[in-house]
Amino acid sequence: MMLKYLIKKILLYIKLIKQTLLSVLMIIRSSQLLPQIRKLDSNGIPECYILGNGPSLNESLSNDLELLKTKELFVLNDFAISKYFEIIKPKYYVLLDPCYWSHKVEKEFLDAGILILNTINDKVNWQMYILIPTAAYKSKLYENIFSQNKNISIINFNSTSIFGFTQFKYFVFKNYLGMPPLNTVLGASIFIAINMHYNEINLLGAEHSWTKDIFVKEDNLVCLENPHFYDTAEIKYSPIRTAYGNYYTMHELLRDYAKMFEGYHILRRYSENLGIRILNRTKNSFIDAFDRQ
Repeated sequence: MMLKYLIKKILLYIKLIKQTLLSVLMIIRSSQLLPQIRKLDSNGIPECYILGNGPSLNESLSNDLELLKTKELFVLNDFAISKYFEIIKPKYYVLLDPCYWSHKVEKEFLDAGILILNTINDKVNWQMYILIPTAAYKSKLYENIFSQNKNISIINFNSTSIFGFTQFKYFVFKNYLGMPPLNTVLGASIFIAINMHYNEINLLGAEHSWTKDIFVKEDNLVCLENPHFYDTAEIKYSPIRTAYGNYYTMHELLRDYAKMFEGYHILRRYSENLGIRILNRTKNSFIDAFDRQ
């Protein structure tokens, strides 16, 4: 038994060495050594709110609108099409998906993403930061769209996925050279808020309950109903595709969901290491990593 234990520990150690070396190579290849986001800090403000786009956010905005207007807010993805965007005037707008910047994605996705960017540009008349991955920052798309709006500042962060030894990861995280393997904009926003040193990070509209609405059609296409708080038309089931146009299989979808939920647990441990509390204030949320309130 002792020999099996030692072999297991040695294999794990070798795996961590390989992951660490690979992460270093990925940082050299993909990360910017001094991303602009390093200059952002909470400046002593104790808490922030990250607004996911789940249906429950309607109730939160209706009941607590005046309170939220006084808080530091992060909004995500298509929030700009909501009537609340110009009311709450969020300070931070986070985008992660390549459909908001990459010409490699399906044209319909990129067109929809650019429409959101133009909507943001047309509406924002207050000071706001748009936070985007370094790859998007290099594309010049944001510079072209927002160059005439002096109220908007474009700030990049490194979204390189980091694996390996814990202390190595935390060093990389703190210096914004990379982040946990997060494939959601909510996860990226939590990571950024942690590094900005808010004492408390509050999540609203973060149901992440898609698994209860998945089904497979007779043609074996995996489908999902994915409602958002800003939807005005009836939401219907549709096949799930990546931004690059590929249809998800069930095992691919569940694998990505598993990585996403695991990423939230990595964020919890990282936040606890820094003495930061993350509170999930979303009703019926499937995220099990953070304290509920």
